[in-house]
Amino acid sequence: MKDFANKIVVISGPTASGKTDYSISFAKQNNGIIINADSMQIYKGLPILSTQPTIDDIKSIQHLLFSYFEPYQICNVGLWLKLVKEKIDYCFENNKVPIVVGGTGMYISKLISGISQIPEVDQTIRDEVTKLYEKIGYDEFRKQCSLVDENYINKLNLNDKQRLMRFLEIYKATGYSIKYFLDKGNKEIYPKDRFFHINININREILYKRCEYRFKKMVENKIVIDEIKNFMNKYSNIIDNINEYSISKTIGLKDGIKYINNEITFDQFVNNSIKLTKNYAKRQYTWFNNQFDRFDLIIDPSIYKNDNRY
Repeated sequence: MKDFANKIVVISGPTASGKTDYSISFAKQNNGIIINADSMQIYKGLPILSTQPTIDDIKSIQHLLFSYFEPYQICNVGLWLKLVKEKIDYCFENNKVPIVVGGTGMYISKLISGISQIPEVDQTIRDEVTKLYEKIGYDEFRKQCSLVDENYINKLNLNDKQRLMRFLEIYKATGYSIKYFLDKGNKEIYPKDRFFHINININREILYKRCEYRFKKMVENKIVIDEIKNFMNKYSNIIDNINEYSISKTIGLKDGIKYINNEITFDQFVNNSIKLTKNYAKRQYTWFNNQFDRFDLIIDPSIYKNDNRY
């Protein structure tokens, strides 16, 4: 058996690929603690719909950063990286193997490759830039940015409002073009040789069948409908503007709300959610196969050949 002391184990793969079961088995065999790397599972309120580990799973192995934030709170990559570093260090301090598990590719990519050295920008500067944009419009705003760094601005796509605003925010905060910080490269959180990256690379057709099976099983007794109703009652203050909150990206939530409000049928809720799950799995599949130079271990899809879940 490989010695994972002082290693950070990462287990990645698309939704419904079997990460939870594999990570629990791996943690039991290697004295590990599981740390969440899924941008929806970090929120409270929808543990079933977001396919978080079950109560029995959590009893069997320690899990961290699951149901951590309230749905109205914001978690971005930078905040997650700060939290995950704290949890990884906690594991090392307690002679445990940190096992970072999830399907949010951006989280995992930044953990392994590091983060850019672009500084944080104060909210007052962001508000100032937003007001300027609203006052002078896109064309004049782009011209002002070009006066700072014409070469960089010319490389941006036309109508890329977000990057233009980000550019001017950084300049006003630091006096430097954003390119100055990008050229410095990423700052490593941990040395790359400390990571052991396992990727579950399952056959797409099998994956899509698992997506469909899992969601149908989830709604079989309509327990997930009760979960969405409870969510709507507990967090009624955010339901009317649900799209403004990150948790709205939890697949099935918005369609579930529509079903409960009699705007769509139960079958439409299920079929829409399954379609969205498959589309998401496809994007994840592409990401993990294109964004990483190598994996230390790829789980052979044949481990699912006797799977009776579809």
